Amino acid sequence: AREHLTKGIRVFVRNGGDPCEEREYEFASLPAALFVLCGVASCGEAIRAIDTRRLQQADVERQSAMLGAWPPLAKVEGCRQCIDCGSASGSHCHVCGLALCSPPRLQGPRCLTAHAIHAGSNAPEVVSVCRRCAPYAIARSLGRTVWRTAVASAHRSVLAARRFALEDSGFVPALEEHSDCAGCGKALMRGMPTSMPHHCRACGRSLCAGCLCGSIVCMSA
Repeated sequence: AREHLTKGIRVFVRNGGDPCEEREYEFASLPAALFVLCGVASCGEAIRAIDTRRLQQADVERQSAMLGAWPPLAKVEGCRQCIDCGSASGSHCHVCGLALCSPPRLQGPRCLTAHAIHAGSNAPEVVSVCRRCAPYAIARSLGRTVWRTAVASAHRSVLAARRFALEDSGFVPALEEHSDCAGCGKALMRGMPTSMPHHCRACGRSLCAGCLCGSIVCMSA
């Protein structure tokens, strides 16, 4: 009996009204399912209770993602329906783990949007998020860009001090090692002529061939 209480349990709820709604959700244990569904009087109320539980769990995952590394890797929830439109889920939010439909909707806003981990016009879309986490994903990518720019400024300052004999410690700033270009966000891959990683010797940033020092997007002197 104790093992049964600690095993995961999958609950399927179908509301035959108009519109018809379904929810298939996996709870961590039987007590967790009873806590959420206790007292519900109809299938519609059960669906609302399950969705409330999903949003609460998503808030916890979102708070954890804000304190963790970027890009995040959230725990995927055990639900087969999209949290926003109720259709079959085919993907999930990388920040909070909510199940979402993967194809774009023909009408209305998309349930799943893709954002780059680095702000840039050619940045690869690698983080898929729900509408609740989209502002955070945009802010995090911009913050990453600001951080890289600040490090590049410090790099340039050290080199300038060495040039004018204002610093004699012998410290050599390290070159940046990132998988995307600091200027445009393009993914950098060795072996590809147009995506070979380069470095600016003035600021130390990782750049693609089109954003080398001297172009308008670089911090060259």
